[in-house]
Amino acid sequence: AFEAGTVFVSYRRRKKDDRHKPEPFTSLIRCVNTTYDGEFAFEVRDVWVNPELRGQRMGCAMMLHAFVHYSSKQFKNGIVYVPQGMPGADAFFQKVGFRRQVQERLPGRIRRHMY
Repeated sequence: AFEAGTVFVSYRRRKKDDRHKPEPFTSLIRCVNTTYDGEFAFEVRDVWVNPELRGQRMGCAMMLHAFVHYSSKQFKNGIVYVPQGMPGADAFFQKVGFRRQVQERLPGRIRRHMY
């Protein structure tokens, strides 16, 4: 079955005195399924890391998990759109392996699958 997308969430270990508090999540990545040049691809829609944990490679670990998950399902490409004026996001995605391509609008060879 073709799934519409995946949300990856990581949690911090709960301390003994925090047993009755909600589980604190530390990072989140949301992806949707699409195609690129006729092959299955995933599109990264949201990436969030707790500000207290930024710089500790949490986002890199989560992206690696997403890459492993999608490659095991035979997805060949990953796509992410970074708006202009976000150099931190641009640097992060290049660091984890995305290549930068400047696009004025969505290329016709990308097809979104919304189920």
